[in-house]
Amino acid sequence: TDTNTYGLFAYAYLTQGLEFEEGATVSKFSNYSFDHSKINTDLLKLPESVTQVAQYSFQYMSKYDGTSSTTPIDIIEFPNKDSFTILSNAFYSSYFNNIVIHAQNLTMSSSGGAFTMQSTSYPASNVIFLNMKEVPTISSTTFNVSSLSKGNAYVYLPDDLVDTAKTMTYWSTIAARIKPLSEWPLYSEYAEHILPREDV
Repeated sequence: TDTNTYGLFAYAYLTQGLEFEEGATVSKFSNYSFDHSKINTDLLKLPESVTQVAQYSFQYMSKYDGTSSTTPIDIIEFPNKDSFTILSNAFYSSYFNNIVIHAQNLTMSSSGGAFTMQSTSYPASNVIFLNMKEVPTISSTTFNVSSLSKGNAYVYLPDDLVDTAKTMTYWSTIAARIKPLSEWPLYSEYAEHILPREDV
């Protein structure tokens, strides 16, 4: 059930992984919900009810592998297909290979630092927007081109929005790191979750 998740799993080592019950109703993760946490999983799938990721929700999060090393979780997935808000520093210096966002309608105007790394010694995540209807307004620091380049990471958008995004304010600064969704290596595995685009 929905509750105040401020710092809920901060600094926790979840050695047995983490799964949410089907039908769990958590609408948002508050500040520092998973701050510096480690989880023994390759896929962290959040409830479909989640519509917002607040400041620092997932900062410095990584995989628990029984060692002191910083290992990325392969996928963190937000299945809500309607609306989704990402606030500042939501995934700051977090360690994921792929951040997968299903939502059609995105609010990212206050998302400064959301997908940046503290140091370019570590690569940023691929960020995948499966059903984005329109390219949203972002902050000048939402994405960090140095971090994306360091890890050979990309921002994947629906194919028909790629050219538009590359010309938009702040998106244009990462134009070389924007790719069509159809080129994402896991595209075929997620094809069933991609909504028809007739109304776009």
